[in-house]
Amino acid sequence: MLQNKGEKKDKIQQPMYELLPEMTYKQKQWCYAMSFNHTRTLLALAANQDIKIFQFADGFMKQIQQLRAHSYLITTLNTLRSRQHLISSSEDTSIIIWSTNLLQNPKYLIKLKGHQSYINCLVVHPINENLIVSGSDDKTIKFWSNHISTQQLINHEDQKTWFCSQTINDHTSMVYGLSINQNGNKLLSCGNDNIILLLSSSNKQKWQVLQKIKVDKVGFRLSFITDNLFAFQVWARKFILIYSISQVGRCIKQKEIVIKGEGATCMQYFPLIYNSAKQILISKNRQNINILSLKFSAQSNSYSCDIEQNIDYGDFRIFGTMSDDGEFLITWDQNSQSIQVRKFRQKIGKKDG
Repeated sequence: MLQNKGEKKDKIQQPMYELLPEMTYKQKQWCYAMSFNHTRTLLALAANQDIKIFQFADGFMKQIQQLRAHSYLITTLNTLRSRQHLISSSEDTSIIIWSTNLLQNPKYLIKLKGHQSYINCLVVHPINENLIVSGSDDKTIKFWSNHISTQQLINHEDQKTWFCSQTINDHTSMVYGLSINQNGNKLLSCGNDNIILLLSSSNKQKWQVLQKIKVDKVGFRLSFITDNLFAFQVWARKFILIYSISQVGRCIKQKEIVIKGEGATCMQYFPLIYNSAKQILISKNRQNINILSLKFSAQSNSYSCDIEQNIDYGDFRIFGTMSDDGEFLITWDQNSQSIQVRKFRQKIGKKDG
């Protein structure tokens, strides 16, 4: 049975996410990004500059298509809930929007150009999927809008109307991480300049920088947990910082959570993931994936955050995603050169496994 270093099984304890060795898929090509559709019937995987599309079910994974339009390695993949679209970005500086309805005759809908260097991160607005946001090595954050009428949507003309609606130039170095809260009115970014930006928008107005937070290290990953609580992970450190956002829009550091994984080498392409369905936070730190659970107390307005599982891959080149319902954790790592599938199991007892 295929196991990673950090997954020696306890006789009593099952890990929170258990490896399904029968679903392991060998892939030598780099897989920086992957994405499930909302119903998790399709899984998109990067394979160097290509995208492999798989049918996905419990115990079943079958490739049905391969898409090619990028000229360099793919760095992000996102799927839309409201339309059957897939969004990819790349080291070739472009963003491509695909229709998953056209998989029998694969052709992209539109290619968006505007960045001058690698695109490192991309998020879709959680309410208005006609807005996507990208961050790049060119130090900019770009907002891409799709002003579409009902008739254009009926006529499948929505691909013609995407454009860059705003650019934020407040970072002084590469942008590595982005996150939007569930209300869709706050955006966070971090990067190589030791700064976290907090931006806000209301009533479809332009996004504005509310606060610049100085931190003592490069920021690799961040994620909203609630609309006013977020996690931030610095480069080459063994902790995650939890911040709250006050009613006047100021970020206040609340907690420091110790995680596993430390060293001078890491990569930015596996974002910090908070899954609200399971109330867990997925943190890649060097050669480790840390799975943390959050428990909220309505009575005391407090919360706890604890590591439930750690997976040691023996190599820092790990990339992954999680299904929206939190049932599946998917990773690719350079050590095994394999896609590995893990399924959620109810936690019992001990915390490492």
